[in-house]
Amino acid sequence: MTKVPGITLESGWDRLAVDEKVQTIKAFVIAIASVQKCGVDNGSAHLGNVIWSEQENKCYIVDFERATYKRHKFRSTDPDDWGMY
Repeated sequence: MTKVPGITLESGWDRLAVDEKVQTIKAFVIAIASVQKCGVDNGSAHLGNVIWSEQENKCYIVDFERATYKRHKFRSTDPDDWGMY
């Protein structure tokens, strides 16, 4: 298993400034759409499963222990559903 750089949004979300949150949400939408494009639902939508790398300006979706493959229906890509608002 490879460790990705950054912090979990569960521990760091409240410490981010508004402009950083906007940047993070944009990166999150790209990350979750990439996962879902592959037909994968990670099965555990919460901020503890999102790693934010400020240096890379990138989010990583992690913890695929409960992941399922789906052809059509996915959990939401709406950041609000993941607790970002």
